[in-house]
Amino acid sequence: MKWKWIILPILISGFGVALYWNGSVLADRSDRWRSLFDGKSLSGWSALDRTDPGSGWRAQKGVLSSVGHTGDLVTVAQFGDFELSLEWKVSKGANSGIIYRIGPGEGPAFQTGPEYQILDNLDAEDRHQSNHLAGSLYDIAAPSTDRTKPVGPGRHQG
Repeated sequence: MKWKWIILPILISGFGVALYWNGSVLADRSDRWRSLFDGKSLSGWSALDRTDPGSGWRAQKGVLSSVGHTGDLVTVAQFGDFELSLEWKVSKGANSGIIYRIGPGEGPAFQTGPEYQILDNLDAEDRHQSNHLAGSLYDIAAPSTDRTKPVGPGRHQG
């Protein structure tokens, strides 16, 4: 079975996350990195429940970001095994994540796949449990070290 991975911002908080993509996915054991984001458009992305990404997402100057109220953003392509490398940047208090290996149609995305947590570790409401901090496998495993930077500079993971 092929799986999709998803970016799921917390809808209630209204805080955004920006993802900087540059040749960042090693997909399907091909040993070739494949970019999921072309740096200028939302081509290759959709909402979980429809074919377009929705108005809550913006692609501009190499940055994929949430603006205002957003919904789930899903890759159109499906992947088996993969490695993911990305840079991310959050606003003060931000809480978001990347959920992968989701089961479309099997319930809410956050209940069908693990989540890589993206968080402002200093000011987000959900910062009090170690397995909820940035870089954690949400509710499962805490990161071994806190490699985050203060809000502002990008963070590279991969």
